[in-house]
Amino acid sequence: MTTDLGGSQNDGDRPLRVLLALAPTIFTIHFLEEAPGFVAWFNAHADRDISTRLFWRVNVTALMITTILALVAWLRLSTGVLAVA
Repeated sequence: MTTDLGGSQNDGDRPLRVLLALAPTIFTIHFLEEAPGFVAWFNAHADRDISTRLFWRVNVTALMITTILALVAWLRLSTGVLAVA
């Protein structure tokens, strides 16, 4: 089977492609679930306080990185790229 982008794809890649496609959504659901209480919980358990703004900045940056890596891995499906993702 050949992908629309000209790369080869076999049926064994399908579960991996589904996970790659869902990765940004899963990550977003995860940090939205944590958002209401994470900053207060973290600040109660760590010496270094964080702000709500920092929590969002870190998670939005991580979401962008997750999205880029998932997209690159989706397009390339190479061992080297997947090891980074």
